[in-house]
Amino acid sequence: MRIQKQLRNTDGFVSTYFLSVLLYIVSVITVIALRDKQNVQFMMNMKEANMYLQQEIRVISDMNWTIILYMSILHQAIQKL
Repeated sequence: MRIQKQLRNTDGFVSTYFLSVLLYIVSVITVIALRDKQNVQFMMNMKEANMYLQQEIRVISDMNWTIILYMSILHQAIQKL
């Protein structure tokens, strides 16, 4: 009778099993959340880097046009000599 009572007493097992599953689910959710956070940070960094790249391209383009203008002025000045 005592053995049967001990076999039926599975309350501790059920709660341990439930807590293990809950811990697993929370761990998986945490890993997914951290991965998503890193992906968002990466995308924000890439967006910022792209913005700086576009600024650099604009500045280089302006410098090229300035150099072309000065070269044209210099060429005309040399031809007048």
